[in-house]
Amino acid sequence: IYRTGSPGILEVLLDTASFGDFLTRMDWLKRVGRNDAQLVSSVKIARADVALAKESLERRESEQIVLRDRARVAKREVETALREHDKVTGFERITSQAALLVRRGEVESTLYLQNVFDETRELPPEERAERVRSFVASLLDTEDEELSDWEGIRPYLMLAVRASTYGAGSLPSGELIPPRAARSFSPFLDAMLVVDRPSSMDYVSRTQLEGWPVEESEAFDAALGNVAENATAAMEKYSDTHGPVWHLPGDDPYAASRLLLPGWLAAMRDRVEGLPLAIIPERTTLIVGGDARPELVKWLADSARREFESSARSVSPAIYTIDAKTGAVVPYWPGRDAATS
Repeated sequence: IYRTGSPGILEVLLDTASFGDFLTRMDWLKRVGRNDAQLVSSVKIARADVALAKESLERRESEQIVLRDRARVAKREVETALREHDKVTGFERITSQAALLVRRGEVESTLYLQNVFDETRELPPEERAERVRSFVASLLDTEDEELSDWEGIRPYLMLAVRASTYGAGSLPSGELIPPRAARSFSPFLDAMLVVDRPSSMDYVSRTQLEGWPVEESEAFDAALGNVAENATAAMEKYSDTHGPVWHLPGDDPYAASRLLLPGWLAAMRDRVEGLPLAIIPERTTLIVGGDARPELVKWLADSARREFESSARSVSPAIYTIDAKTGAVVPYWPGRDAATS
């Protein structure tokens, strides 16, 4: 072929020594034709996928530009609202976080700009400015003494699953932010104590926890009990394409916290194929499937990574399952027995 070029179909068929050789070559040519057709089809599909991916990337870049501009506006409006508030004596940015440390005399509060942005980004300018002022007021008008009232805050205690580094940071002066009251849940994830009232949510610091008249274990047990009490929404069927997949409907900010409840994920075993697998890519997303089909495992992994990377309130890109011996929630390693994790 290198010296004379590719032979034609007629030449290949005529240059046969027997009828059997002729049939063999006919079969070979048919296979080559099918392979060529499949190759052409694969190339067309790949080109279409690339075009869709490019279009999606350009759309997301445009959306990011719009969101970034809105975030800058929201930040300016927050700073304006803080300067106008009669209780605020100063504020400064927390390094490595979209947050401000707000001072009211001797009292300090952390204001997370992402929370403000998520609440106001779709509002028209005048309504957004008013909502920002209301948001700031609801935070600052909550007296710090309330966080030391154990009986008063006990009904509002919850556990939030966050990255272990969440809330860590320092001020421009180098002063470190007080550490959160948290317990390790999984590698790189913690269960953090929060006080979630109708008007505001506060992360409990280690110092505040130590000031309560109860043991640490009692505080975490009370929070876990409140998580269980509030976990009333039922999981709903999401898909059957690669086996049964379930998800938690709505926008429950403690969706990921269900994995903290003893036996919760293990109880999903009768509703999926194989060991239950769960993803919690962001705070309001909880999806559960099984490990019996590789296609579903791949879909869960892709979904977790995609939503984790695109969410402003991401939690984890990993897949979680249960330890086959203890039932505890552990990271999932494909092809590895969960009992040895």
